[in-house]
Amino acid sequence: MSAAVAVIGQILQHWGKGELSPAHPDSEANLKRLIDEGFVLDGNVSGYEAKNTDGFRTYQGIQGFKEFLAFLGEATPTKFVPELFPAGEDDVIQFVHANFKHNKTGKESGEFSDVLRWTVKDGKALAVNFWWGAPDKLDSIYA
Repeated sequence: MSAAVAVIGQILQHWGKGELSPAHPDSEANLKRLIDEGFVLDGNVSGYEAKNTDGFRTYQGIQGFKEFLAFLGEATPTKFVPELFPAGEDDVIQFVHANFKHNKTGKESGEFSDVLRWTVKDGKALAVNFWWGAPDKLDSIYA
């Protein structure tokens, strides 16, 4: 396993266990250890305008990563299967097969798949780009 894949695997593991949640006592330490201060998450969707959430946007820094996690945290994954593939020394391609249920509306997204490209530098996530497979499905649960 590449070092970059290991970092992204740790992020996903901590997220799945709730260890990146503000309520967790080690959240800040985990985020500072795994996310670079200059982190950029490009969650924009080309060709689709979300109607029910502003979550499909760019997030910057550790604070931005927390905001993205809050966006995702409004729903619970009923299925979340990530696959990680090294793409050079510092990059990781992630395929995600998922289904989310919104915590307030109770609506389910139905199954969808996304592709992400993570960049890791000095043992921390520096960037991630999303290619949303079905943004309309995730957007629909926020109404």
